Amino acid sequence: MGLRNWLFSKIYSDNKKIRKDVFRIIARLDESDSRLSELGSRLSELGSRLSELGSRLSELDNRLDIIENKFYFLNTLNEFIDNSTEKDRQLLNDITSLNQTVNMISANEDISAKNKIRCLFLIHNIESWDSVFSVYNEMLHNEKFNVIVASINRRYPGSSIFKDEDYVHRILTQLDIQHIRLNNNNSYDDLNIIKSLAPDVIFRQSQWDNDIPPGFSTNNLRFSKLCLIPYEIMNFVQLGFNHLSSYYHTSCWKLFVANNQTKIEQEQHDKLNGLNVFVTGHPKVNALKTAKPFWPIETNSNVKKFRILWASHHSIDHNWSNFSVFLNIYNDMLNWAKSDNSIEFVFSPHPALVTVLESLNDPILKESINNFFTEWDQLDNTYYYREGPYGPLFQSSDILIMDGISWLLEYQLMKKPIIFIERPDHSPFTVNGELIVSGTNRVSNFEQVKDKAYKFKGGELDLHRQNQEEVIKTLLSINDAASNIINSILDDIYN
Repeated sequence: MGLRNWLFSKIYSDNKKIRKDVFRIIARLDESDSRLSELGSRLSELGSRLSELGSRLSELDNRLDIIENKFYFLNTLNEFIDNSTEKDRQLLNDITSLNQTVNMISANEDISAKNKIRCLFLIHNIESWDSVFSVYNEMLHNEKFNVIVASINRRYPGSSIFKDEDYVHRILTQLDIQHIRLNNNNSYDDLNIIKSLAPDVIFRQSQWDNDIPPGFSTNNLRFSKLCLIPYEIMNFVQLGFNHLSSYYHTSCWKLFVANNQTKIEQEQHDKLNGLNVFVTGHPKVNALKTAKPFWPIETNSNVKKFRILWASHHSIDHNWSNFSVFLNIYNDMLNWAKSDNSIEFVFSPHPALVTVLESLNDPILKESINNFFTEWDQLDNTYYYREGPYGPLFQSSDILIMDGISWLLEYQLMKKPIIFIERPDHSPFTVNGELIVSGTNRVSNFEQVKDKAYKFKGGELDLHRQNQEEVIKTLLSINDAASNIINSILDDIYN
């Protein structure tokens, strides 16, 4: 019985193990079936996505066809534009050439001796009115001329718009100069007015077309005989580019200069080798020498105070001639004026410095400069001068403090001390420039300015006075400039 029981026990035990294995296998089969079902679902999903991708690829293929067609159209259009632009350029060149030919015919038309010469002065730089006034005045009293003055707008460095015709008009009115006002929003309307006046000769104050509205550009005025009396007496700085051969220079019928040295420089740099340059002297020389003294600061004191004229150029950055030191000293000058009421200060900036300062982007610096002008105007011994010609200031001041440029020469006509605050990085002087600055007291900082000024206030003689005599003798000795200019015009028109 024992064996039988053992055998049955063995069979039962093995069957139990087999059943566990069977259950385990069944469970694994169920798991595999579930995974196969999940895989089937994923394969179905993948099939759907592949179908969707196929549709998108088909759509992309269609869009690529459209883009290719657009590129073809654009290439065709560009070819058309290039051909049209070339034709337009040729047409524009033809029109310009025709316009220049018509202008040349008009400008070279003979003027009958029976007719008066109609001369137009376009005035935008009223501060340099002294450069042309004596010529205008002499023409006004000459029966051979019919003279017209016109005030126009201007755009100096730093300004984005043309403006200030109202300012020019106001100063001309104060000077009792009859004039017309050319201030239309469209300067070509003003050009039509000029053409209706039919001037035989036009004096423009600047060779820079950018300074004035486009209607008064060189090309638009070439129907008349163009003339230039430089707003400065002469150039004496090397600017690094050929500023003596502008389009206006080469388009001028006559360019009138102060001395032979200027003519030689012009001959060396311009494209006409000086053929249109005439040495006549500069009208500003006599205007400055004969100006009536005027000092804008009123005082109740019976004792005349020491008078300082302070001027500054517009080149405050490093992109032009690099002369201005205004940003370095304006607060020092203000504090000096506050601390010493025995001195009167008149600040007369270059007109372009005003617009350059207005265009500053630094809000802190701009606020500081605005505060300077506000406080400067509030003091009893200071004045901010923007009232046109400056000859009267030259006559009535005791010394000049400045950083450059043209007044370094012009003020020497007064035979008074000049304190020249010199920036180390300014554009170099020409040979004539070195002669000119030998008549000035060169300093490099504000403390030296102040020290020199007090020495002159105390009666010290200017050690550079003799050099000024040499400057005047060498560069400013030609008299009767206005008569010389008028005679040059008459000689070439009537002879």
